[in-house]
Amino acid sequence: MSSEEQFQALREALHDLNREQAQLVFQQLLEAARAEGPQGTQLSQLLWDELWRTQRSLQFWRSLGEAEGELSKALSDQHIRLQQNYLRLMQEQ
Repeated sequence: MSSEEQFQALREALHDLNREQAQLVFQQLLEAARAEGPQGTQLSQLLWDELWRTQRSLQFWRSLGEAEGELSKALSDQHIRLQQNYLRLMQEQ
């Protein structure tokens, strides 16, 4: 597998948050970096750790945003129902 194909596989695994698959592909890339020198390996490992944390953080904030949107919609729907009930009550009196 070429390094371009490995990077593409890594991007896909990160997008899907599939840590095992992403880790496997990253280890292959890391082995190639080791051949170039230990500093590249250390830097690659630091970048990998930061990238994985960023991906997880992104997923968390997306989930939180979706939950907030659902809660906002539910509160809005409830407010409308309460308003309609109040108007019905006022008309009955």
